[in-house]
Amino acid sequence: MEFYLETTEGPFRYPADCTGKWTLLFYYGGDFLPVSATELLELSSLQGEFTEGNCRILCLSEDRLSVHLAFLETLSRYRLGKHVPIRFPLGCDLKGILREQMGLGEGKKYLWLLSPDGTPHAHFSYPNEIGVNFTEVLRTLLALQTRRPTPCSWVPGEPNLLPPPATRRESIDYMQKQEQAGHICIDWYLCFSEQ
Repeated sequence: MEFYLETTEGPFRYPADCTGKWTLLFYYGGDFLPVSATELLELSSLQGEFTEGNCRILCLSEDRLSVHLAFLETLSRYRLGKHVPIRFPLGCDLKGILREQMGLGEGKKYLWLLSPDGTPHAHFSYPNEIGVNFTEVLRTLLALQTRRPTPCSWVPGEPNLLPPPATRRESIDYMQKQEQAGHICIDWYLCFSEQ
């Protein structure tokens, strides 16, 4: 996927502007909408953690640049709680050209986590009326970066899962070998990495 957008931070070219980085691409419902406002504010509170995770953020909608700038100005006045200034670009997909190219439906918002080589590794979609849980998106990014399977409700710092044996021969003494290596095994197919 390649595209060019005008953004609140200047021109944005994908993938050129994200070389060597993961990308969170968030196609949101639009500016001056209550749900969108809360999403961008929540994402602003996590932008440092996404940056630490080597992830560039790009939010886009079909609004014009002038509307994006006015929306950011309005959001900058919101100083309750943990919200910090928005330091990621808002891109303009005027006329929905990118939306059409990507085959996105109306009335929904979409998120992708794209690896540094541009491969989409996770995709989320929500109705416009339901706010995104960016803590879960961040958790997914960090889990993907471990390059190992993760258990249900995994959070950074907890053990990952080890890949199960692929053949009968491997499975015979799999648990014993993993436990000798310091891993914790529940059964022949379910072992947790040491931390």
